[in-house]
Amino acid sequence: NAFEGWICAVYAAFDGKRRILLDVDKLFEYSQYEKNGHLCRFLYRIMKFREQYGWFSLSDYLQAQADDFKEYISNGVFLNNIPTGSANENEKPECKTEAKLAVQDALRQALENQFDVGDGTVYRQLPVGLFKDKVSASTLIFTGSKSAADLWNISGDEFRVYELKTYNRMVGIVTETFFYSNYFLDLLTEKGMFTLNRESAGDRGYSQLLNTNIKKVAGVFLADDYHPLVNDMLINCLNQNGTNINYILTTYS
Repeated sequence: NAFEGWICAVYAAFDGKRRILLDVDKLFEYSQYEKNGHLCRFLYRIMKFREQYGWFSLSDYLQAQADDFKEYISNGVFLNNIPTGSANENEKPECKTEAKLAVQDALRQALENQFDVGDGTVYRQLPVGLFKDKVSASTLIFTGSKSAADLWNISGDEFRVYELKTYNRMVGIVTETFFYSNYFLDLLTEKGMFTLNRESAGDRGYSQLLNTNIKKVAGVFLADDYHPLVNDMLINCLNQNGTNINYILTTYS
């Protein structure tokens, strides 16, 4: 589930002097990509990671799976889903922290001089679903419904997506930040693989995406504490990606 984080940690530990290969015994049986959201997100992730990091490779079995998925997703129109209604609220610490940081200037104050949040309003819970041709239950490619990026804003030509963790020291933050950063690069930039849904403005700041010229993405790690392997060495490893994605490690109190 979190291969990106563990792979970068191992690569950094060997000071870049090893190549790393990913393999699995077998993926579960499937006859279509539609309605197999977790599978498709995995195939998208291995496809992107293989393209961006020359020291990383896939087994013949996984490479064939990734190639087939790339051919599929490179043909046709793939749309995102727009936010509807207000952001989800519950008593979980992470949700409460997210709500507090979305208040005007709160994120800027929390990060102080670690990262320039910029002037753009910070919004919550931007959906990261993907659908073939139209948004419907039968055309779902990536997990939809409640799947959403925690916090986001725009500064100039850069889209910033923040993956938030509260009392949750997990290597999986790397996987989530990697996926969201690539998803939005494909959705919002001119040469991306996806098509921005322009059905209606929606809520939670979505209309801001319709009139922008995004050229790059910042994937911001935002946590109160980190797993020991999620460190500057790992971030340096991630940033050797040859794309317009820049990963940033930040901490809030």
